[in-house]
Amino acid sequence: MALTNKPLDQLNEADFLGLIENKVPESKTLDYKVDLKFGDRDKREFLADICVVR
Repeated sequence: MALTNKPLDQLNEADFLGLIENKVPESKTLDYKVDLKFGDRDKREFLADICVVR
């Protein structure tokens, strides 16, 4: 199951649940987060995780 062909604004809960149900592993383009912390360092790390350099 790939999310790369779907526009970001069209993703929904079912798309994400499908990743879990199909046991899609983490990869260069997919990184699961258990929880989010909101300290400054945590925010920078999160932003680095979601930024893609092509």
